[in-house]
Amino acid sequence: MTRVFVLDDHDVVRRGLKELLEDSGDIEVVGEAGTAVEGRTEIPLAEPDVAVLDVRLSDGSGVEVCREICSRHPEIKCVMFSAFDDEVAIVESILAGASGYVLKQIKGGDIVNAVRMVASGESLFEPALRVRVLDDAARTSTARRARRTAVPPATVTLPGRDQD
Repeated sequence: MTRVFVLDDHDVVRRGLKELLEDSGDIEVVGEAGTAVEGRTEIPLAEPDVAVLDVRLSDGSGVEVCREICSRHPEIKCVMFSAFDDEVAIVESILAGASGYVLKQIKGGDIVNAVRMVASGESLFEPALRVRVLDDAARTSTARRARRTAVPPATVTLPGRDQD
């Protein structure tokens, strides 16, 4: 049985998602929350296999909840759930450690299959997209470190020359 936690700030979405997932017969919703604050606290306590996280919450970002959960509890896989096909949010989700990003317009059976795939260790992101995003992030991070640690050019004073 796959254990799932649902984080969404809309009660009707949580209820609908819970019903869809539990009707599958092999998924149990072990918890739900409506705010980022509740999610950060309750997700680890519920010990789900997969957390389905709304990208935009009334009190914060589901992406930040994902980042925290993935860094502290790598055994919990995260699927971002959004009404918006937002490229920036998709990139941020990959960088936060999410295993997938699905739109709320998804069909019921498809969200169930997405949860199953992620629970089995698969990513919902195209491999090429994931590699490109992670490579870009690594290059950007390396360039930032290089700028921070750059040594200013040395000043050389030659003997017998006047210094200004």
